[in-house]
Amino acid sequence: MFFSRISNNIVRNNLLYIIRRNRKYLADDYRYNRVQRNLSFDDKGNPKPNVWNYYSRREITTLFIQPLVVILVYVFTLWNIFKYTCNVKDLEDFVRKVRWIKD
Repeated sequence: MFFSRISNNIVRNNLLYIIRRNRKYLADDYRYNRVQRNLSFDDKGNPKPNVWNYYSRREITTLFIQPLVVILVYVFTLWNIFKYTCNVKDLEDFVRKVRWIKD
């Protein structure tokens, strides 16, 4: 499907960017140039994992927000095409027409 191919390419490219970026700094320090915020510890004194210690804001945005935006734009576009082709005004009108067809 066209949409899944686009979203898979976006996620794959973003993951490759992060992997390449982390590979550069792997020899120096895994958490290169990152500020540790909100450190909390478990009962044994080990720090609990926190996403901000491993990923920057840009990386989190790239991994989660960008695919979400692509999906929302896709759904919005399909809904508008459906409304135009089926002459549906809104969701209530759609439900009314489906019930009319069913009866």
